Amino acid sequence: MCNFPEYSKSTCFGCGSCSLVCPQNCIKMLPNEEGFLYPFLDSINCISCGLCRLHCPITNVVTNIKPIFSFGYINKNENVLMDSSSGGAFSAFAEHILQNQGHVYGTAFDENMEAITILVNDKKDLSLLRGSKYVQSNTRKQYENIKNDLISGKSVLYCSTPCQVAGLKSFLKKDYSNLLTIDLFCHGTPSPLLFSKYINWLESKKNKKITSYRFRKKEYGWGTKGSYTANGTEELLISTFDPYYYSFLIGKTYRLTCYSCKYASPQRPGDISIGDFWGVHKTYPDIPNKKGVSAILINSKNGMNFFEFIRETGLVFNADFDQIANHNQQLMCPTEKPLQRDLIYSQINSLTFDNLAKKYLFFENPIITKLRPFAPSIIKKVVKYVLSFKKNT
Repeated sequence: MCNFPEYSKSTCFGCGSCSLVCPQNCIKMLPNEEGFLYPFLDSINCISCGLCRLHCPITNVVTNIKPIFSFGYINKNENVLMDSSSGGAFSAFAEHILQNQGHVYGTAFDENMEAITILVNDKKDLSLLRGSKYVQSNTRKQYENIKNDLISGKSVLYCSTPCQVAGLKSFLKKDYSNLLTIDLFCHGTPSPLLFSKYINWLESKKNKKITSYRFRKKEYGWGTKGSYTANGTEELLISTFDPYYYSFLIGKTYRLTCYSCKYASPQRPGDISIGDFWGVHKTYPDIPNKKGVSAILINSKNGMNFFEFIRETGLVFNADFDQIANHNQQLMCPTEKPLQRDLIYSQINSLTFDNLAKKYLFFENPIITKLRPFAPSIIKKVVKYVLSFKKNT
């Protein structure tokens, strides 16, 4: 009898651990009709060894850890701070690992604008891992590479969504003192297929190839404004007027697992959790916050040890967990699944992205609908004017 673990769309989060441990190579991670990766079993070659079940984080729950300390953090390096989504905490940990000849693993966009887990072993490449990627990444075979690095004695930092951190821990099946895991304050992850259709839609609108994409860019303030570059020209990205970004922020397009995520809670799978310290100005009005502030949760002794190494790299202040969670719902409970979520994915292969956007991805307010075509150019001019004014005063 095959020991392949039973799963459904609402339980499997596609970490790929089962496929990596299969000695017969009979489990493949393939996209389903919604574009999310799921394990598909070749039952003919299965030898019922049970390794997939043993390393599955669904059937072997990774012990979550409640934060023992909470901090706010702002990186002292201005360039790093401006290149980061929030306060530059990830870069501080990553630079410490690299200074000790270690390896850093995180998510980057490749040349095809696909979010994938990559290895960085040079400080100059850390910018690839900075910034938010609001789409599910493909871990590929990096869990195996991380394990080999750990066995060889290298220090390793793995930063990803909580579910993928849990996937790594379930794959490793043991603790390593030279491993630092950082999970992100995650809302949920849309499908790579939806993001691909969106990028193609943008390219067809601009008649240009998109070569870089940032959901968050500090030039436009600490918030939900970003940019993308098409044939050398930078275009402003405003969440309210962008169908992919907007539908992400209101939770319409996540993987089914995200709506019942067991990691959207105070108990975290990583040694450290990081995210935006939204609302920091209300509790700590004297803290400079215009360029972003990180919230850091220390969840283990190992996490605290690593935190001490980076304490002097930034402005650090004690913070209460409840204050951080007050503006980060995903630390308390998962997003509620909206009714339109299943409608979007049931038609993702039959409708163009333009039709999906018009039909489901926007909340159609009549005023916003009329302003939407003109908003990016207007806001970009305003931002440039304000930046120019600040520079000359």
